[in-house]
Amino acid sequence: MRTIVLSALCLVLSGCASALKSSTPPTRLASDDLGQLQRQAMEVSKGNPELRMAFEDLFAIPWEPEPAIPPQTPEDLDLFMSASEIEAEAQRNALANTVMQVAKQAGGHEEECSGILVRFLEHPHGHVRWAASNALVTLRVRAVAPDLVPLLGHHRPETRQWAMHALVSVGGVDYAPEIIGRIEDENDQVRRSAILAIGHLETTTIAPLVAQYLSHEREVVRLAASTALYRLGHDGQWPPPGLVSIMRAWWESHKDDPEFR
Repeated sequence: MRTIVLSALCLVLSGCASALKSSTPPTRLASDDLGQLQRQAMEVSKGNPELRMAFEDLFAIPWEPEPAIPPQTPEDLDLFMSASEIEAEAQRNALANTVMQVAKQAGGHEEECSGILVRFLEHPHGHVRWAASNALVTLRVRAVAPDLVPLLGHHRPETRQWAMHALVSVGGVDYAPEIIGRIEDENDQVRRSAILAIGHLETTTIAPLVAQYLSHEREVVRLAASTALYRLGHDGQWPPPGLVSIMRAWWESHKDDPEFR
């Protein structure tokens, strides 16, 4: 029955995916929501000092975008990474570790912690969003899947991308329509993530829909389609259909580039 339903959904969604891309209104996290979320975290972590500390560190992260890295000086040009780049990378890794600590200390409170981490997919700092998505994948709490769906229509493309990354893990094939609906997202990276996510849905009924994107005008989308088809086991082939021609075309357009000689 599921196969029949999914097949029907694919036929419908392949023709109206572009309409679905704006069907979910964008969301923003207001400051009062953030305060309420913090109070909720403190309540959840009562009696668990490690989780309480993890939440305190999490909410201590400023709700601000990642600062710009200063331009390189002439002395930096001979270095693999400048001092400012090394410092920025260390800060990004520290932020990601702070977010992951919530997942590591969640014992017994996985659902509540996941619900809080969902909101950090809206954080303006890229590494916080990335780590929140990976923490949700680690916890794999199915109950938060409905909370991820509205974020697929978020105003920030990166939030849409990482919400989809989490959704395919915690929601699986039951959320195929929502994921398929992002294939025609206006952002290439979100579109690519949607196609790759489909490759993890463990159903071959949507392979024909993915195959349409082997001839997409954007290379990143074509490669994502090939990878997804391989994951879906389409025809049991390796390389997946279209990959050889895509890679040949890529080489023809890059072979004169000194970087690849």
